[in-house]
Amino acid sequence: MKIRGFRVELGEIEARLTGHPAVELACAVVEGGLAEARVVAYARTRPGDPVTGPDLRAHLAAALPAHMVPAAVVVLESFPTTPNGKIDRAALRRAPAPAPGCDDVCGMAAEILGVPEARPEDNFFDLGGHSVLATLLARRIRREFGVSVPIRSIFEAATLADIEGLVQAGS
Repeated sequence: MKIRGFRVELGEIEARLTGHPAVELACAVVEGGLAEARVVAYARTRPGDPVTGPDLRAHLAAALPAHMVPAAVVVLESFPTTPNGKIDRAALRRAPAPAPGCDDVCGMAAEILGVPEARPEDNFFDLGGHSVLATLLARRIRREFGVSVPIRSIFEAATLADIEGLVQAGS
C-alpha cells in the first residue's frame, strides 16, 4: 500500500516487530483517511516482559526505512479476534487511535537529531538541534499527527514535553 507516495509493507512491519525477542504477536494497520493516514502497530508481549511501545518503535526504526516506521506502537494484553480466531483488524482500526504523546515526540526528536534517546525534560537545541532540524521536526509532526506546530514555537519551547504540549493542543 502507498502512504504519502511511499510503499509501506504492513507484513514487513509485523515481521520485524515479531522479530523482537519480547513480542509474541504483532499487527500493523493503517488508520485515518487518505490525507492523515498513518501506520499504527499493535504488539502482544511475552508475560512479564517490561518492553514498552516506544522501545518497540525504536527497534523498528533501527530495522526499517523511516517511511515504514509506525507513528505509534501500542502494547496490548490481547488482540480482538474474529469468530474463527484471527486478529480482527477492523476492530483495531475502530479503536481510538493512540494520541501523540511525549514518547512519540521524544522518539521523533531522537531520530531527527541522531541521538540514542531523548527525554521529555530535554531541550531540542541542547541535544544538537538547529533551525533545519527544527523544520524537519515540525514537518514530521504535521505528517504523523496532522498538527501544524510553528517552527518559532519549537524555538520557544523549553523542553520536548513543551513541544508535545503544542502537539496535544493542536490535536
